[in-house]
Amino acid sequence: PLCASSSSQNHDMEKYNKWRDLVTGIHPFLPMKGSGSEHISVVSAVGSLLRSFVFGPFLSLFRLVLISFIFGVMTVAHVPVDIIPLWFVRRFLARIIDVVCARFILFLMGYWYIPSRLSFLSKQQQKIAEQKNASTMPSVGTSDIIIANHCSYVEIFYLVYKYSPTFVSVPNMWPDDALSSTVFPHHGAGGVVIPRTLWGMLLDATSDAPRDVAAATAGVVSSHEFFERVKKNHAGPVAIFPEGTTSNGRTLLDPVPVFSCQGMQTLDTKRVHVLGFKYDNDTRTPAVFSVGSVLPHLYQLCTSLSNSLSVSILAPADIPPISPSGSTPSLDDVSQWSDALMSNLASMLRIRRAKLNARDKQAFLEFWKSQHNKTGTDANKKK
Repeated sequence: PLCASSSSQNHDMEKYNKWRDLVTGIHPFLPMKGSGSEHISVVSAVGSLLRSFVFGPFLSLFRLVLISFIFGVMTVAHVPVDIIPLWFVRRFLARIIDVVCARFILFLMGYWYIPSRLSFLSKQQQKIAEQKNASTMPSVGTSDIIIANHCSYVEIFYLVYKYSPTFVSVPNMWPDDALSSTVFPHHGAGGVVIPRTLWGMLLDATSDAPRDVAAATAGVVSSHEFFERVKKNHAGPVAIFPEGTTSNGRTLLDPVPVFSCQGMQTLDTKRVHVLGFKYDNDTRTPAVFSVGSVLPHLYQLCTSLSNSLSVSILAPADIPPISPSGSTPSLDDVSQWSDALMSNLASMLRIRRAKLNARDKQAFLEFWKSQHNKTGTDANKKK
């Protein structure tokens, strides 16, 4: 039976070999499965059964009701606050709402304590920072930009709790020549974002609906113009997931170009913050969410008494400089800077970078859904 099960799993993996990254050899889109030992004690087995069929369902349903209620309260409370003309009053009240509500939601998901640390890529940089008393967490202002990896809907709530950001998505569909700036030549090698509310960001993370760079209905705008508008209105910081989709956390996907040549000319790298989210996958229900239905995943996540998430913040000294300074960067300069930034993020998380991207994820999802629809149809025929 064990051999048959192993053979079945290998067959399932082979079906998706088209989306195995050629550089890392990793499947970045397949859902993670909780690790479990083949040899477990009787006590552990009984505990697992009680959690699955007795305590877990009641705990999860209780948490889901409270999460829905708190999310509704947070949404309604923001309506009058978001129209307050004085930005510092608006920001102050928004922070109170988000700190209380988003942290409570994370608590209900099982994230009682979320450690964060400033991460240096080299000990030499760390020693220099300590000598200059620059080893403390950098402050994040309303004109700053937050860049992070994307594995789950959970980190969205974390960003709301810590920073109350303005969210933007990036396109996950584009023609073959789009990234050579022929679709949006005035943006230069991408340089586009899609403004999102919290609700819209959660939908993007859990549904992966197509966001075509050339579609007028997608709400695509120039990233440079949007960043300047946010800065002027003190509506930031801006939070971006450059990968454009969620992965299973085993690798970092190739990013969608976000910054334009014009935007890079005025970008202050001191105001760029890079965050890395890492989940404990050695649990029955890993928090990473790359594919599937969100409600069953959230239900299973809430059956765990506690879950683990750690956050690393890249030290300012490890944010790559923009070169050359004092002039408008070329497309190559923008590409090299973005590439260096993502490489540093991968190094901080101790994972490898993949060549697959958000558009590849869209093709994977189509195949995934066709396979699961086929499985469901075959099961109905057998009945």
